[in-house]
Order: sequence, then C-alpha cells, then structure tokens
Amino acid sequence: MWTIKMENIPYCNSVHFVRHKYGVEHYVQSQRKNPDRGAERQDAPVTHIMDINAQELIFMARKRLCFKADDITRLIMNVICSKIQKIDPVWETVLLPACGCDEKNCREFKPCGFYHIM
Repeated sequence: MWTIKMENIPYCNSVHFVRHKYGVEHYVQSQRKNPDRGAERQDAPVTHIMDINAQELIFMARKRLCFKADDITRLIMNVICSKIQKIDPVWETVLLPACGCDEKNCREFKPCGFYHIM
C-alpha cells in the first residue's frame, strides 16, 4: 500500500484518477466555496490524496500511461510511477501502459499503435 499525495493538479485530471474505485481510497479537496457554488473552473488546482494497493496501481498505470490518455493525466501518472520505481526498481517492469505489456491488452477502439518490446 502507498499513500500518494498530488498537490495542485487540475481538478479535471483529478477526476480521471477518481474513476478508479477498487483497491484505492481517494481524498480530493472540494472545489465548492459556498455561497458561490460552481464558480470554480474545471482546471482549478486541487489536492488529491490516494491510499492505493499494488494491484490497483498496476491497473491504473496501464490505463493512465496509455498514449490515448490525457497528456496531463499521463504526466501525473509518470511522476507517480517514477517515484515508486525510485523506491523499488522492480516496479519498472510492471508499471507500464497496457500496450507496453502486450499489444493484445489494448482495449481502445482506435489503438495508438505503440507496442513496446521489453
């Protein structure tokens, strides 16, 4: 298990991570500032903390490192993976986009065409 704190990430990218719900607990700073609810922009910075297990981290990396994923979301996921790999290098062979593991793992309607042979 890891606790990952992401500070000042765009709210719209935080939502991409919140979509993962098994093996992870999310704590996201609210955008609401009463009484002016809804005034914040979707790219307003928020703090997002995740308690995540190893299996969900692998699954999240496969989805969020995909070249079809949003550029900022992919950048955030790359930072997360590189910090974990710095602690334990064995994760370099596991935290990959789905197509980096096996071209048959890609579930996109229009694959990006990337296939990384390890």
